[in-house]
Amino acid sequence: GVQEQACWALRHICAGSEPAGLARRQQAADAGALAALVRALDGHRAHAGVQEQACWALRHICAGSEPAGLARRQQAADAGALAALVRALDGHRAHAGVQEQACRVLSNICAGSDTAASARRQQAADAGALA
Repeated sequence: GVQEQACWALRHICAGSEPAGLARRQQAADAGALAALVRALDGHRAHAGVQEQACWALRHICAGSEPAGLARRQQAADAGALAALVRALDGHRAHAGVQEQACRVLSNICAGSDTAASARRQQAADAGALA
């Protein structure tokens, strides 16, 4: 469907660790992509394809340990990504792609040495990531 393809496109647009790729990640975040991806996860909970592609896109946008990358992680957490990712894991237990990508983006969002990283980790635990 359209949502899956939109998430797929965003996934690929935000890929890459070269300077242009980093700039695309930030541009996507500045344009509201993080909240849009959380809405896609929440609005299409039964659709494994949307779940997997949204996770991939979040994974790319939330990558990076530079200050802007840490800020994107926090933006994702503030948008509700951690709870949405736990719901994706719970709702698609038999879908390897959703499981893998949701775990990877949870790792991205929860990683970091910034002062907010500990709170993100606790937020993930509170959302059920350890269950």
